[in-house]
Amino acid sequence: MHCGQIALVKANYLLAISCVAGALSLSALSQTVSEDTAAYYADSEQLKSNIIDPILSSHQVVSADGSAFDAQASCNSENEYLRVYATPQGSGNLNVTVIHDHNLDGVFSPAQTISDVAGICHNGYATDCNGDFSHCDFFEWAVDSAFNISGTPSSMEQGRGVEGCYCINNSCGAGLYFVNQERIDDDIGTGISLAFQKTNPSFGITNVVSNNGITSFYGHDPDSCDVTETSQQVYYNHPSSIPSAAFEASATSTLFANLSSAQSAGNTTTTQACFEEHGADILQPSSNDILEITRLNGVLSVNPCGVNCLLITIGYAESFSNNGSCTQYNHKVEFDVKRPLDIASITLIDVAHDDDALIQYTKGGMTNNVWVTNLWDTSDPPSRCERRGHDYSLVNQNITGLFSDVVKFEMDLWGIAGGGRGKLYVKIRIMLNPTCETTPTVNNTCGALPSDCYVNGEVIDGVTTVANTVGTGLVPLPSSRTFISGACTDTLSRPYWRIDRTYQCPELTSPYDFSAGLDRAVTINNSISTTGYQDKRMISGVTEFSDESLSLPALPDVGPCQMSCKTREMVDELGIATMGLSAGSRPNDTRYQYSYKSCQDNICPLEGGESLETPCACLDRFSEAASAIQAFRLAGKDFICTTAGTLP
Repeated sequence: MHCGQIALVKANYLLAISCVAGALSLSALSQTVSEDTAAYYADSEQLKSNIIDPILSSHQVVSADGSAFDAQASCNSENEYLRVYATPQGSGNLNVTVIHDHNLDGVFSPAQTISDVAGICHNGYATDCNGDFSHCDFFEWAVDSAFNISGTPSSMEQGRGVEGCYCINNSCGAGLYFVNQERIDDDIGTGISLAFQKTNPSFGITNVVSNNGITSFYGHDPDSCDVTETSQQVYYNHPSSIPSAAFEASATSTLFANLSSAQSAGNTTTTQACFEEHGADILQPSSNDILEITRLNGVLSVNPCGVNCLLITIGYAESFSNNGSCTQYNHKVEFDVKRPLDIASITLIDVAHDDDALIQYTKGGMTNNVWVTNLWDTSDPPSRCERRGHDYSLVNQNITGLFSDVVKFEMDLWGIAGGGRGKLYVKIRIMLNPTCETTPTVNNTCGALPSDCYVNGEVIDGVTTVANTVGTGLVPLPSSRTFISGACTDTLSRPYWRIDRTYQCPELTSPYDFSAGLDRAVTINNSISTTGYQDKRMISGVTEFSDESLSLPALPDVGPCQMSCKTREMVDELGIATMGLSAGSRPNDTRYQYSYKSCQDNICPLEGGESLETPCACLDRFSEAASAIQAFRLAGKDFICTTAGTLP
């Protein structure tokens, strides 16, 4: 295998590179690069000078390999914009004075003073604290629209209030400000700076300098890079303006033109158009859609009697001759109730009969009477039933309840006639209240397009939203449309009704063919081992196989562990808890801070004030950490919250 050839390796092997012609071994090279890079960004000062400062200035960023490039994110020269200094009072409380130049024009605002500060927090301060700090008024730093610095009432509720608070007045010790002045001033200024950044998120802090009790903060304003450019703050406050601004800029951007042309370079595409259109179908149900009436026996007639009105007549209006005595006859009707809510009322109007009449309905195998003149058993008619003449009964009986459910049932209308003549004639009126039914529809012809097509243009309800693959930032307003079908009318509202799109789709044939390379990769992948592999090449149109060897570099020796040590350092305890000073809650106020450090040449690097707790070794403190976490968890279960007084 020649220098520069890289073999694909299975997951259980290393990537094999055999290039050893006088060059450094792979392990030595990687070790050198790693050490050089780590040294270049070794600490915060080097990170600041090599990365942060160039980004916030006009200087170039120089990478670890010596290459330089422009990465300027801010354009103003470094300017002082905030000064903080504090004046201790006899109680140890501070009067904090602040002046600022929020727009970096060199003019500072009048001084503002926050009086009687008893505690400092990362994002605020505490005042009006009692002697043991069991009660304080907490405030978060805030900057209003006029850039006045103030405090917003807050609390020490975890995650939603002030954080990292500590005591600075005489309740915790004399002269704490003078001993910790740099830290206190820095915490105050940082909290105020964060409040300024909420007002102007693009503002950047570049440096902090303390001199003669005054802490000065320096910064850059990225919005000042080009006076002809729109301020970044405008886009932050109005993000909806970004698409339209981008579309406008694309028309004159050489970079955008190059990228757009590069997208289709070497590819042949076709334009395909499609649309997505929304509408609605409105159905006004017919009488048969609501209630279907079917004759099963006898005589039945259904006729309109007005708007949404049907008149059902059953039987003959004229009497007929009866050949014998007590003859029984029947008319049978089937009702199929499909839309009971569209039935306003059904009324049994009247019954003309000679001699007797019986109206029954059958549901679920149960037969019940609707109306009767003289009840008889239809399975065994009586032998005597003659009455004088014929009768007419004005009934006006509401039978709507029979039609209140989706159901299919039968109604029998029985008549019985004695000697002479017979008659049965029934009228039923049905009043309908058909409700229109609207069904949204969509016709989408874009679903069949290949997944590798991309949108070239889009018009929504006549508004161009995409032009030449770029969003215009325009969005159509929601609108309403009224749909009419017969007597039915319905108005619907939607964000859009029709979308017309044009897509650019690659042709099935492509000028690029990677099949040979993929086939070669499969061959190598299936034959790779620690000593070699089989290769497959296409040379002058002829497929050639060859056996190639591999030479893996020696792996570097790695120790059994990272040697580490444990150190201890006594620290002051000034923390504030919700019940007051945390130091007063322990029998011994001595507090130590423990640190774990990497050993260098088997020597523990101790700093001033530190003592060695555990010498260099392969330390395993997992059990210790797990025990500490378990102790906190179990202690939390023992907390009891009560409003009662102190127990005796």
